[in-house]
Amino acid sequence: MEELVATPGRSVKPVRDEEAPEIRLAVPSDAAGIAHVHMTSRAVTMPYLPPEGYSRDEVTR
Repeated sequence: MEELVATPGRSVKPVRDEEAPEIRLAVPSDAAGIAHVHMTSRAVTMPYLPPEGYSRDEVTR
């Protein structure tokens, strides 16, 4: 089954099931990666916010 996926700035194209990303619930071993993405994106997209209250090491232990 194909579905249409719209991406801003691009035309709509069908996506085959084997090309679709896998979406699953996070497990404890995903925590470090999730924290890294969150902290990095926060620092880059919102530099006006005060520094994080915890270091990367504190967040991922």
